[in-house]
Amino acid sequence: MPSHKKHFTAALAIMAHAGAVLVAVHAGSALAAPPAKPAASSRTTQAPSAQQPIQIEADRAELTDQQTVSIYTGRVKLQQGDLELAGDRLQVKRNPQTKEITATLTGSPVTAKQGAGTANPMQARANRVDYQSSDRMLVLQGDAEVVRGKDRINSETIRYNAATQRIMADSRGGTVGDRVQITIQPGQEH
Repeated sequence: MPSHKKHFTAALAIMAHAGAVLVAVHAGSALAAPPAKPAASSRTTQAPSAQQPIQIEADRAELTDQQTVSIYTGRVKLQQGDLELAGDRLQVKRNPQTKEITATLTGSPVTAKQGAGTANPMQARANRVDYQSSDRMLVLQGDAEVVRGKDRINSETIRYNAATQRIMADSRGGTVGDRVQITIQPGQEH
């Protein structure tokens, strides 16, 4: 079997407002199932990022019959709107009543990006990232760092709201190495 067929990429588009799930598995450039085309929209009425589909790519995907829990491994990427996450393993839980998506990424490290091409893009890393689709909240845990422009925040736990771009950091204790550490560069807009 050719090597390009041994490695499959799984893409999962989850429509938060419609409750529909589409899984397209492809090898190389051949698609097993065509992805759904986005609905036509005008330039002025783009859906808020929380209502945009979540796109997932991975080397492997494992889905349950109920489609409430799915696990992705190997070079995992998750994207919703302008937010991009990457890691080694992703577990996605979908609440059947509310359709809310909870995603947990682990890796060494997990990375996050938002606002690429803007004046102050956000870049982050941590050992684990939990993401809630309803409020676009990221919880970065374990050696967490967020960089925006030239400013940097390091802490054991950092909460980042992708909708408002608000950052909240917590320390583990009172020792100097465990405290929140912030570096602010003069002349930067926040």
